[in-house]
Amino acid sequence: MDKRLLDRVLSQSVVFDRTYTAWLSLLTGQYPVTHGGRFNLAPPELIDRDIDLLEKLKQRGYQTTYAMHSSLV
Repeated sequence: MDKRLLDRVLSQSVVFDRTYTAWLSLLTGQYPVTHGGRFNLAPPELIDRDIDLLEKLKQRGYQTTYAMHSSLV
């Protein structure tokens, strides 16, 4: 990806820095008690499961990307 494009996208983005397990709830449509995520960095096996929202977006022509800050890993 062109860095200028990435910079433009980031300048128009909203960052939610206190979402913790909410990102997994948003992607799966499930509460943490169901999807198992309890912390900001959920176990990788949770991320590997089929996420309906991402599949629906791909089917409609969107390119989906998973990215996160990994300084705590």
